[in-house]
Formats: sequence, C-alpha cells, structure tokens
Amino acid sequence: MGDCAGALVSAANVAILCEEGRLDQAVQAVEVMEQRGIPINRNIVHSLLKICTGKKDLAAVRRVQSLMVRSGFDSIVVFCDHLIRLFASCGQLLEAEQVFRKVAKPSLYTWSAIISANAKLGQG
Repeated sequence: MGDCAGALVSAANVAILCEEGRLDQAVQAVEVMEQRGIPINRNIVHSLLKICTGKKDLAAVRRVQSLMVRSGFDSIVVFCDHLIRLFASCGQLLEAEQVFRKVAKPSLYTWSAIISANAKLGQG
C-alpha cells in the first residue's frame, strides 16, 4: 500500500489523507481498514466523495462506490447525489443513472443531479 503500509490505519488518518488531497492513499487506507475489520463510517465516505469532486478520476469514483456498497452506504441519498454528480463529471451518464435508479426516495437534490447529468451529457 505504498507509504501507508505499516502505518496505523484509522478514520483520522483517512481524514488527513483526504485533507491533503491524497485520494489514492485514502482509498487504499480505507481498504486496509476493511480488511482489518475496522468499521467505515459516514465521515469517511463523505471525505472520500468530497475529495473526488473536481478530480474527474473515474477509477477512483468507482472504487469509492464499491467501498460504499460493501459498507452499506450506497443507499444514503446524499451520498448517491454525490455519486451521480461525480459520474456525470466523468462523462458516465449510464453509471449516474444506475445510481439514481437505486435511490428509493430521490430528494430534490437527487433529481437535480440526474437532470443536470442528462443535460450536460446531451440527453436533456
């Protein structure tokens, strides 16, 4: 895991990595936490989604989504809103729509995110 190997992996360390803009290392640290049975919390997911914003790194967005699914955070509306916008920023309308379809009760922000994605990517 690069320079995170051997380091104490915790939610606090993940937050620091996110604040420093080290997305890859933060995702790796969360994966190590999972392997060690350390629970992933909402703050970690929020930090990972926040750091993805603006990076347009599709692979990273997919890794964060996978972490969310494994940790049970994939049905939280506010996180789904982020994912929809992130997939759209990476030009992935189909993946944005897949996230949207899994939202049981879309909020105004969820609708706004998917409508914006469709408009941005030529389907509006």
